[in-house]
Amino acid sequence: MKRVTKASRQGRRAERALKEAVAGVVAEHRLRGLPLAVWQDGKAVWLLANKVRLSVREPKPTYGKGKKRAS
Repeated sequence: MKRVTKASRQGRRAERALKEAVAGVVAEHRLRGLPLAVWQDGKAVWLLANKVRLSVREPKPTYGKGKKRAS
């Protein structure tokens, strides 16, 4: 039986958080029509955000649900 350690749980949580963060950045770039800088074949390249495929579902935009800015 494989033992699940605290470190492995933290690793999975960290990986999930990173994937969700990337999905959020891609979603925002798609909304704004901005290209993404990515590493491809040993070089930094620009890709159109609508051409990028993710293995994680992108978050839905949350308009008006963020923290309010202090004036």
